Parts: sequence; C-alpha cells; structure tokens
Amino acid sequence: MKVAYVCEPQLGGTFTFFLQIRPALAALGIDFRCVPAVAGMDIGRTRFAGTDGVDALAEIPENPAKALAALNAHLQKGGYDVVMTLPCGGLLGALLPMYLPPEFAVVVRVPMMTRGAYVPAREVAPWAGHFVAVSDRVANDLRDSYGIAADRLRVIYNGVPLASAPERRNGGDAGRPLRLIYTGRLSEMEKGIFLFPPLMANLKKAGISARLTIVGNGPDHDELKSRFQREHVLENTDFTGGLPQKKVAELLLQHDIYLLTSRFEGCPNSLIEAMAAGCACVASNIRDSVSRIVDDGRDGLLFRVGDVQELTDAVAKLARDPALRNRLGLAAREKVEQRFDIRHTAELYAAVLREAAASQSKRAAPLSLSTFSVPKSFRAHWASWLPPPVKAWLRTLFERRGRSI
Repeated sequence: MKVAYVCEPQLGGTFTFFLQIRPALAALGIDFRCVPAVAGMDIGRTRFAGTDGVDALAEIPENPAKALAALNAHLQKGGYDVVMTLPCGGLLGALLPMYLPPEFAVVVRVPMMTRGAYVPAREVAPWAGHFVAVSDRVANDLRDSYGIAADRLRVIYNGVPLASAPERRNGGDAGRPLRLIYTGRLSEMEKGIFLFPPLMANLKKAGISARLTIVGNGPDHDELKSRFQREHVLENTDFTGGLPQKKVAELLLQHDIYLLTSRFEGCPNSLIEAMAAGCACVASNIRDSVSRIVDDGRDGLLFRVGDVQELTDAVAKLARDPALRNRLGLAAREKVEQRFDIRHTAELYAAVLREAAASQSKRAAPLSLSTFSVPKSFRAHWASWLPPPVKAWLRTLFERRGRSI
C-alpha cells in the first residue's frame, strides 16, 4: 500500500510524526510518503532536500485551483492508494479531500486542539473516510462540538522510537544546579512560555539552584529573553535555538526535569520524548490530552494551566527529593515502552489506513475545480482579531475548565 501524507517539511510536530513513523510503517508493508502542498515551495532550497520519503512536486502553481489539479495529477501518477491530510496544514492540504478523484481513500489526521483544525475537518467530512484524533480530547471535541460521527473517529496517540534504556547524567546534587529543560516552539499563546521567568525567580528566592535550557525558536524569543532579564535570572538560562532531533535527545539525558507549560496541546511529542529519556516531567494539566499521558504523581507531576505557583511548587518538590525525580523518570520511561512506542502507533495507523482503503467508496463525489472557491468557514474567525494577551487569557480560562475554543 502506498500512502501520501500531505504535509509541509518543517521543524514541527506534524513533520516529526512523518519522520518517525515512516520506517515503522515500512516494516508493516506501507510506503508512507510526504507530499508537500505548499504553493511555490522549492524543497531543494531547504534543509529538507533529499529527506527520505519526501515526494515533492517540481512546482506547485500559485493559483489554488491549478495547484489542486497539479496535486491530483501527481498523486495519480505516483500510484497512491490512500491520502492522509491535515486540516491545519495550509489551505491546499485542508481542501484537497473535496477535490480528490474517487479512486483515492482519504484519512484526515487532526493533530491540534483548536478551532483552526476542527472547522476545516468538519468542512471536508463528506469527502473523508476516517478521522484520526491524536488524543481523546481531540476526538471528544470533534464528536461533541463538530458533528464528526463516532464510528468514523479513531484515537491514536503519537509514539516515539525507543532506543535502549537511557543512561542518565543527572544533576541537582553534589553542589550542581538542578537542570530544567523545555523543548518546543517559543510562542506564549500556545506554549505558555512566559511562566519560565517567574518560575526561575521563585526558585532563586527559595534558595534552589537551578538552570533552565530552552530549545527551540519562535515569535516570542526576544520578549522571553527580556522577561528573564527583568526577573534577574537571565544568567541562569541557556537558549540553544532549534536543534536536530539527535541533539535534543542527548540534551534530555543530561537534564533532570522537563517542563511543559502549554495552554493547549493535541498530543505533545516533546513530552513523550522527554518521558522516553527518563526525565521527571512537570506538565500543564490539559484534560484528556496531557492528563492521559501523565498520571499525576506516578510518572510525572501536573499543574493547573497557567498557574506559576503550582508550577513552582511542583519543581521545588522534585528539587528537594532526588529519589522522587528518579522514580517518576523510571515510571515515565516504562509508560512510553508500554503505550507510546512508535511501533505500536504504526500498527494502529496501519489498521486505519487499510480499513480506509477498503471503504473508499463511501466518499462523496469530488467537487469540480472549475467552480473552486474557499468555504466561508475557512476565513478568519472574529476571535483572531483579539489582542494576543486577551486570547491567551481566554484560552487559560477555558482550559482550566477543560473546554476548547
């Protein structure tokens, strides 16, 4: 079976998913390939040139209707059986199911817990066979608020490749500072990263020696650095920028505690990677997403979304109890082995892909590209015009009640 995953090669979770699951699906007889759907994108000019499994068009027209026609022709020529799309992966990829010829089976993977993913998923539902939600929360939202039938939904959490049991190089004792790490996008709206400066200031006041490594890039890099400076803790912080996955894995082994401060998450790959490395994890308590990955007190600690005091208390507790850190890290690694191994994830995806291929006739007839138009629901929602601090406050408020917006 040959499957096209319509995704842009980039630093981020959707492409990391491809890189990690492709070899595991190959072992199950499925050729899983990344087909970018970005107008004007020249893969040869990016760091992803030559990446195994990326099947890019030589050129994608700027005109959306012509671009979709080019994608269709490319998929037909490539002999693909199933097309997996992302409703949040750009306009062309999101709309593609509506215009795909009937010989293709379609699976929509929903990796984000946001209206920006849910509305396009609902829009293309008649032209899709199955939906894969990356957490129970995403599945519940799609079913209860966006009308996706339960029998078309499959919940498959992300998985990570597992090496042999990690040999950790822990600090936090013998006079060494406690080593904290965050890996991910530097975006306050999504990731709640402005909690880090007051956290480090609180630890300093409590007499806890700690050093924070921040791995990643994003729009709020400069503001975050300024906030560390205003809290007089910039000297206790290291910014590495974006790093290759191998280097990130090495860094995780050298740190004691992994921090996840997000306001919303579909299924955070970075958290599972940290658990696989045996880190003690302190994470936002995002209902039916993070809370289904971390069992509070057993294999990690959870804190109320956006609550810097609860975050501080959790980190301080681990700073003062190395045995607890070690116990949580070992339990986290064990959970990943049992539930989040990429091989297990691949088996679940293979079952969905094969089921979709066997029932492709259930798709609605494709729309004509001669009458192409962008659905009104794809246009900017009024909430997108709210000032970022207001949106961040609303997201925090809603998530504390276990509700998505």
